[in-house]
Amino acid sequence: MKTNLAKYDAFLILFVKSLVICLSFWFIYHRIFISQDFAQFESAFKNAFLAPTFFPLLSVVCILFLINWGTEAYKWKMIIKKLQIISFPQSFKAVFSGITVGLFTPNRVGEYGGRIIYLNRSNRTNAVVIAIAGNLSQLLTTLVFGILGVIFYYLYFSQLNIGFISLVLLLIIPICFFLFFNIRKIPVLFGSKIEKYLRAFAFFSNLELIKLVFLSTLRYLMFFLQFYILLLIFKIEIQILDALVLLPVIFLVISVIPTFALVEWGVRGSAALFFVGAVSSNSAGILAAATMLWLINIAFPALLGVMFIANHKLSINEY
Repeated sequence: MKTNLAKYDAFLILFVKSLVICLSFWFIYHRIFISQDFAQFESAFKNAFLAPTFFPLLSVVCILFLINWGTEAYKWKMIIKKLQIISFPQSFKAVFSGITVGLFTPNRVGEYGGRIIYLNRSNRTNAVVIAIAGNLSQLLTTLVFGILGVIFYYLYFSQLNIGFISLVLLLIIPICFFLFFNIRKIPVLFGSKIEKYLRAFAFFSNLELIKLVFLSTLRYLMFFLQFYILLLIFKIEIQILDALVLLPVIFLVISVIPTFALVEWGVRGSAALFFVGAVSSNSAGILAAATMLWLINIAFPALLGVMFIANHKLSINEY
């Protein structure tokens, strides 16, 4: 009976993922190929490239890319030093290798499989466990800003009255912070299967957890600025206050919808078209900005990761 339920759950999850991916690509297809001529999408890139501000603004985006992934490399180095001391260049290689492996797993959960190949074999299992703290710190940041974005989105861009729902959403924020900093103290709330993973938090003091949240917030800011600048590059007239509301909602949608990084572009693009479309009718430009963000932050690091993995000496029997 349990086997049949497990198979049913697996099928249901696969069906939902496939449905989300198909709907995302259909939405983009409809907005770009049906509602507009595809030539407009192509011309969005050409016009942006020919603009005198293209290379200066793109240079800023690339600098933000280095800060973003440099911060993640520092965060990984900080987390993993509980088990093993690694250099900053090693941490950088581990992060990019993780992106490569994560391309083929739902919501990039396989990233840590790519990161741990640079660690001693004896440390790899525990590394995956303590990495959960870093992952949850990033999720916490996304949830907090995303929830605030959802509230303001309905206040300014929707006719719906969600006063009570807003209060509930606001209450979720302190609850999330409380759980993040105290989850190791309340294991009785969880089953043994989950409890063994939550022991990751026992490795860190509250001060270290605060540092993780700070680094995650810094990364979040880099993502935000990159996306905002790319929207400007592709001639999307969006005010900074509107961006402060809409972009966090997009990031939240991307983080909660199960998908693979290889097709995440579809979800990212459709979410951007829907929400940024509230302030701009330039669908081609919006999709171009979302595409560039994916290429810069996912595709390019993944290619670097391929080279790092190819050059890393890993014996077949290490696992």
